[in-house]
Amino acid sequence: MSSRAFHIFASALVSTLLVAGCGAEGTDEAASKITDDNVVNLEPPVAGAGFQLSQGAFTVDPGREVLYCVRMPIPEEYRGGPVFVRGIESRLPVYTHHYFMSYDKGVLDKKQPCIGDDPLQALDEPSAATEEDHAGVDGKSLFIAGVGADDFWMPDGYALYIESGDGHLTTSHHVINFGLEPADMYGVFNVHLAKQAEVRHPVNGFNCLLKDIKVDPKTKGSVSGTCVAPFDLDMVVLGSHAHQYLERFEMRRWDGEKTVGEPFYVSEDWDSPEIIPLEEPMHFKEGEGITFTCHYDNPTDTKLGFGAGEFDEMCAIMSAYAYPKDRPNEVPPSLGTFVTHEGDWSIMFDTSELDGPF
Repeated sequence: MSSRAFHIFASALVSTLLVAGCGAEGTDEAASKITDDNVVNLEPPVAGAGFQLSQGAFTVDPGREVLYCVRMPIPEEYRGGPVFVRGIESRLPVYTHHYFMSYDKGVLDKKQPCIGDDPLQALDEPSAATEEDHAGVDGKSLFIAGVGADDFWMPDGYALYIESGDGHLTTSHHVINFGLEPADMYGVFNVHLAKQAEVRHPVNGFNCLLKDIKVDPKTKGSVSGTCVAPFDLDMVVLGSHAHQYLERFEMRRWDGEKTVGEPFYVSEDWDSPEIIPLEEPMHFKEGEGITFTCHYDNPTDTKLGFGAGEFDEMCAIMSAYAYPKDRPNEVPPSLGTFVTHEGDWSIMFDTSELDGPF
């Protein structure tokens, strides 16, 4: 089983607008371009145990940066109550910068673009917002996938909690074509489900984002922030998010007063970060937390800042947690926070009722 490329929960941020020259085919017609070969013969889950969805196929011209965003209904058979996700399999081609999937409220009857009539949006036009918007994505982030064929499975008895199958899934596929030829892109994934009776420990999101990123031109630099637990909790999945200038992402324990010990999480692959399901969850008491550090290499002539543009970076914990083992069958809220100044700490808060990626 691969530990790369799928990640439960995240904070997702990107941008807007279709651009001439970035050809996209209709979401349903283009899906026919997805062959058994380029999805590595991904068989769907057996009936009643999950479902397979395809975002559709699209083409990105050389040198272009785009976002492909579509909303997809959860199959009708899973509507009417909570959904528990125990695993994901994903298939994504080269040039995928990142791929976010979020859960949004509202029943859909069919696949549709996030905004307007076309799912393809340009990120390399002057009019495109590349700071903090993720166009059309207004729900809770579920996972992030990287390049290639990957899978992810929760520990026994744990599953990601989705409040209702009456909602829909939104895919946000960020692509940068560094090649000399048009790139044929796609996104196919299996969502494997567990029955509620099989889930002793529901899992929800633990997302912390540092917004104060500055790295001077032609230098290496590091930034850190700390997320503090608002109550006792168990970390179940460890994962991270950054962009192409990242060299290394680390997590260390915060004992309530200071950062201690060696890193318990390290990832050196920015586009397919290490995703680590913990067979034995990592316990944190109220007031303890995680210090996370991003090490960057900026070879450009431009200063790096926070955002999603060509010279922007991110540094985020994108993980998942459950209540401690002595609180079985309780559904925890999604937790999130921003660290606004490099080196500071911030207490996590309940983001369940907030719109957006938390």
